[in-house]
Amino acid sequence: MFEIQHLFSLIASIFITISTFSKRKNKMFVLQAGTSVFNGIANGIVGSPTGIVTNIISLIRNILVAKDKWSKWTASICAILCFSIGLISNQKGIIGILPVLSTTSYCIVLLFCKNAQHVRYILVYTNIIWAIYNFTVGLYIAGIMSCTLVLFSIINIIRYWIEPKNASLTKKEEQ
Repeated sequence: MFEIQHLFSLIASIFITISTFSKRKNKMFVLQAGTSVFNGIANGIVGSPTGIVTNIISLIRNILVAKDKWSKWTASICAILCFSIGLISNQKGIIGILPVLSTTSYCIVLLFCKNAQHVRYILVYTNIIWAIYNFTVGLYIAGIMSCTLVLFSIINIIRYWIEPKNASLTKKEEQ
């Protein structure tokens, strides 16, 4: 039976999948902001406070990165908030730590992502974690889409690696 949370998960997955095709890091994060909104709603429907918290922090992070406001200070604040509030709100046991781990590490690693290709690498890692979490909490569409996103990210990593002119963007294109 199709439930409404799957629709929100599907919409979120479409946003993030489209983001992997972007050549510009900022555009990727505008699309990922949409992902955070719809994933947050889906997590709210299935009763996952940790998923809600991590998606709210992800939304803030995505907006800050898209507006070139991501710094060591904002990364530290978001990572600390995600980790502490995520652990406090966790009601799913060990599996509830996965969104916290994924979002906290994404916040920190983004400091070192200089272009869209670097973001694709971290998307593979974080979406493997989210896939495990989504399948476990019953967000099956999100789990399938997380796996699909890993596949599309790998395809685009290879695509931009093979086409070096697309992988090495100028600063103007990257913004």
